[in-house]
Amino acid sequence: MQTKNTESTQNGDIGTVVRIFDRENEDDPTQTDTIMEIDFSGMRVEYTKEDAQNLTLAYCCTVHKSQGAEYQMVIMVVSTIMNNFCSEICFTLASPELNRKFASLAISSALVLLLPSL
Repeated sequence: MQTKNTESTQNGDIGTVVRIFDRENEDDPTQTDTIMEIDFSGMRVEYTKEDAQNLTLAYCCTVHKSQGAEYQMVIMVVSTIMNNFCSEICFTLASPELNRKFASLAISSALVLLLPSL
């Protein structure tokens, strides 16, 4: 997942690493740079080690980060730890839009705490 806007990608874009290879350094032909190529829905972008600092694993992300994304399914885990943070706003942001499935995994005591705010 891209964590910062660039010329070719935006914060929140999710891609797949398709290859990692070495390429001759443009400034010093005696050196090589390791390049990571990532496919963002058909658009391939090359990252140097420095550029890769703006990437993170996307196996799990916040409701805020997933807003606007076209995920086919959203799974929200609710626990008692979230009772001070989770409210109807959280569920509204994660709720399904036209072609999205929504699942909530919750501890029953967490839902009891959350229901008055919904």
